[in-house]
Amino acid sequence: SHTNILPAVYFAVEARTTNHKIILQTFERSAALQRIERLRLYMSGGELGDNILNNEINVFEEHCDALLHLTQRQTTIYSLPQQKLPDIKCQYLTINIPTVVDVNHFWAQYIDRETNAQMKQINEILSRQLIPLTVTSIEIGMMCAAPFILQTTSNQFVKRSQYYRARITHRIDNVTVEVFFVDWENTEQIPIDQLRILDASIIKNRSSCI
Repeated sequence: SHTNILPAVYFAVEARTTNHKIILQTFERSAALQRIERLRLYMSGGELGDNILNNEINVFEEHCDALLHLTQRQTTIYSLPQQKLPDIKCQYLTINIPTVVDVNHFWAQYIDRETNAQMKQINEILSRQLIPLTVTSIEIGMMCAAPFILQTTSNQFVKRSQYYRARITHRIDNVTVEVFFVDWENTEQIPIDQLRILDASIIKNRSSCI
C-alpha cells in the first residue's frame, strides 16, 4: 500500500494485534536473588556448594552464552553520557525521531543549538581522512567510526562515505561485526574493513539521543 506510515511503525502496530502466548516463571524476591547470586558465582567460576540442583546447572549452561551476550550489550551500549531530559517547566520542544523500535519505544534527538553544535563538530571530524581499524585490534565494546551501509537484495554492501560514531557490540564472523550507532540509536552489521579509528576528542561526547 502507498501510505506515509513508516514501515517500523506499521509492523509495530501489527505486532501488538498478534496474540502470542508467553509463559513466564515467577519467583519470590528472596528466591530470585539467590538464583542471581548462584548464576553470578557459576559464571565467574566460583564455588556453588552442594545445594544447587542439577537442573539449575543445566539452565545456567543452556543460557550462559545468551546471558553473557545480553549483559555485554547492555554495558557497552549505555556507557556513554546520556542527554538530559527536558526540564519539568518546559512546555514544548522540537525533536527529531531517528529510530523507531515500536510504538512504545523510539529514540529522539533535540533540535537545539547545543545538540546541533555537537553534531557539527562530530561530523567535521568524521569527514576527515580516517585510519582503518585492523582485524586484530577489534574488541567488543570499543568505540569506532563506522559507515551506514545499505545492503541490496543480492546481499551486496553499498559503501557510503559518511561515517558515524559507533560501538562494536558483537562479532558476527571473521569479516563482519555488529555496531551500535550511538548518536542515532540503530544497530547494523558492518564489514570490518570499513571500520575506522575514532578520534579521541569525540569518544566521550554524550549520545545525542534520549
